[in-house]
Amino acid sequence: MSDELKAAAIQVADKAYDESRPAIEPLVQTFANVFKMTAFVTGLPAATIGSLPSAYAASLRAFQKLRDAIPEPNRQPPKESIVYSLVQTIPAADEATEAQELFAQLLASASDDRSVSRVHPSFASIIAELSPVDARIIATWKRCSDNVRRSPIDFYHLGRQQPAGDVSVSLENLSRLGLLYSEVDLSMSPPKWVITRFGRQFVDCCCPPQTEGG
Repeated sequence: MSDELKAAAIQVADKAYDESRPAIEPLVQTFANVFKMTAFVTGLPAATIGSLPSAYAASLRAFQKLRDAIPEPNRQPPKESIVYSLVQTIPAADEATEAQELFAQLLASASDDRSVSRVHPSFASIIAELSPVDARIIATWKRCSDNVRRSPIDFYHLGRQQPAGDVSVSLENLSRLGLLYSEVDLSMSPPKWVITRFGRQFVDCCCPPQTEGG
């Protein structure tokens, strides 16, 4: 190949790289974050929270405490698919404490051989679609049996300063996500809400233990 052709080929390659760079860089950064988070959750000494973007800090600090509570023989590296899903969804999720606690608990469940089999790949993306009120409502099932039927009134206090109508919206969103369903009965007003089997699995894997009054 002549020098002229080599120079032309280099110019074409440089142009192609410059044009594709905006699309490539986020992908490279995502995989870098997956590697860093995997290193962190598996306890490598060189991996620190500071090595990851600040969006992950709250969840990883909460995870540290949960990981320490897992008996050493039961600890295991989480599946790469779960870590990848978390890397993608945590920055897009609500920054409220509720969401960060759910992410931390999910990561802990994925790192524990006693619970990892119940971790569904969609859980991370579901957390990203929860509002703080959604998260508070679904977390209350941590202390409830599967056959409990609950009224929207039971959750009004979880809306705190928000209108009661927001609780209804949250219940509908939890239903849309497959975590709850409503039982419509003419003898019951308002309708009662029940957790699904998928919802129970989500609660078991993602919701922190509830304290009295929580």
